[in-house]
Amino acid sequence: LITLCLTIWGWSIVSKRDRLAKAYAIHNKRIDSVQKSIDDVVQLAKKYYSHAGSDLEAVNLEPIITSKLKRLSGYISLIINELDKETDKIGLSDNFIEFKKAISGGAFNTRSRQKINLDNQVYNDITDTSDELTFALEKHLKI
Repeated sequence: LITLCLTIWGWSIVSKRDRLAKAYAIHNKRIDSVQKSIDDVVQLAKKYYSHAGSDLEAVNLEPIITSKLKRLSGYISLIINELDKETDKIGLSDNFIEFKKAISGGAFNTRSRQKINLDNQVYNDITDTSDELTFALEKHLKI
């Protein structure tokens, strides 16, 4: 009887660890996917701002960037919902909002916008906010 109880107890521990490992793997895969999407959006945004707002390339990139930002927003929401601390949720949310502002704020979706030179601060803002968002996500990887 004692052997049976110990066996059941042992299997319950193993089962719990297995479920946690699977949940962590899904969580980490989601974060990895988001980080790749962030890099993709950064590249597209920099390409977008290197063209005048009326250029065909910029016009074609606008809906792609907008769609990718919406998708990112959904993934970020899923990650935020998995976090325990309210401060972590707010911090990650704030990082995403700043990233989104750097990408789509100001002159985004403006046909009269001139080409932005590569030495303009907008490119640094895009890079900086993407780095901050990436670092915030990495803090929440589960081992």
